[in-house]
Amino acid sequence: MDMFYHLPKEIMEEILLRLPPKSLVRFRCVCKSWNILINDPSFINKHLLSCTTLFLMGKKLLSPESICNDKSDNISFLIEEFDIPGSNKYPLLWYFPHSHCNGIVCVCPYDIFEETIILCNPAIKELKVLPKSFFNKDSINREIGFGYDSISSDYKVVRIFTLGGKWRNEVSKAEVYTLGTDSWREIKTDINFRCCLSSRGRYYKGVYYWWNILSPIDYDDMIISFDMHEEKFKSIPLPDYDRKKMGFGGWKSLTIWNESLALFISRKSPVMSLFLEMWVMVDNLNGSSWIKHLTIEPLERVHFPLAFWKKDELFMESPSGEIVTYKLFTKKLRKLPIDHVKFRFTHVDFYVKSLVSVKGGSKLKSQQQM
Repeated sequence: MDMFYHLPKEIMEEILLRLPPKSLVRFRCVCKSWNILINDPSFINKHLLSCTTLFLMGKKLLSPESICNDKSDNISFLIEEFDIPGSNKYPLLWYFPHSHCNGIVCVCPYDIFEETIILCNPAIKELKVLPKSFFNKDSINREIGFGYDSISSDYKVVRIFTLGGKWRNEVSKAEVYTLGTDSWREIKTDINFRCCLSSRGRYYKGVYYWWNILSPIDYDDMIISFDMHEEKFKSIPLPDYDRKKMGFGGWKSLTIWNESLALFISRKSPVMSLFLEMWVMVDNLNGSSWIKHLTIEPLERVHFPLAFWKKDELFMESPSGEIVTYKLFTKKLRKLPIDHVKFRFTHVDFYVKSLVSVKGGSKLKSQQQM
């Protein structure tokens, strides 16, 4: 150990930056200088930027580093369980990872009438139970989003409620939880239509997105977004896809592709073939617009798309609940051999293990959002 004390500070920092959070938490106890360094917001930020991106699949963590053989029909990889700190009290049997940002995961109950929301960082075994909501349990269609406000350097949870009323006259209200103040506050919302948001939204670059299943008058779908800093909602029309061809019984899901928000629109045929379109959202001076990026038809033995893990390769789910990948150019399917696991309607997202605290102490000024 003595040899480490004689290393220049810059070299020591570079060595520590290569270690996983689990090891760094233990190394805080080695000496005072290491504890100060590992807890420093600048070090935490540098470590975050150097973290390996993993995939969070339901309650499993998949390492893409081990997916390396492009020629094999099967893919070898490392897999580990996603565990919530204090899981004896909040077991994943009753809670699910809803959304995440920079290693912090927002965990929600399956039961819509259960109010407990948890922020946790499994990598450093930290957990925080959020205070109770302003609104009562009579509200319906409650949905949440979680993300990072890079301007105020704070994490926020937004929750939308639909309160009473008839189908077309229901009132939507919203509240925001800020980690730095550990409190909820009601915010104004211009949402003047019924919210029936998909429980699987996407956070990306300071904005959270949901697919809203029902809209005001014509009952068409739309995208609802929430800006974490401005704390404002916005409705985004869906792309002008062929509704007659794709039908109303398929799936729509949001994903991230090539630094942009993308939308999958898929339709199943009676013989279990998949017809799929992917549209990419482009921001311009006139707002947001959509460009069709690809069309796949037909594709057998696939239920619906999940997410890209390469620019030209998709995670997909089979009708039996198996996870496969699909190469866009070669049109080749490959299995992910996860033994004794059937996912069924899996949500796949990018995830990093980080040192970011859920106790409100990590103020990161120029933080990359993952």
